[in-house]
Amino acid sequence: MCACHLHSHRQGQNSREVYAVNDIHFNHLGTFATAGSDGCVNFWDKEQRSRLKPFNRCGDAISACRFSATAQLFAYTVSYDWSQGAQGYNAAKKNHILIHEVQEKEVKPKPKTK
Repeated sequence: MCACHLHSHRQGQNSREVYAVNDIHFNHLGTFATAGSDGCVNFWDKEQRSRLKPFNRCGDAISACRFSATAQLFAYTVSYDWSQGAQGYNAAKKNHILIHEVQEKEVKPKPKTK
């Protein structure tokens, strides 16, 4: 995977908007998830260097993420990540922990190409 995908999230392929990746978590299948300041989560196939599943953008940053041991569940937190400093903090915004029931096709590595 190119460095831009491991260290940043982008909104659109040629976008100049670049966001920090706040967390990366691998599952037992060898695929992984990234959680970003842009409010997006993506599942990736590291061997094929491709995105398996993009999630819809949340209303705030995704600060942490984890797969369950079997990768059947995926938890992530929607909360302020301090990327905008103290001036960006809004105490009225609530933090959320969300659970996604993972479908096998979302995390199963793609077949290797020759």
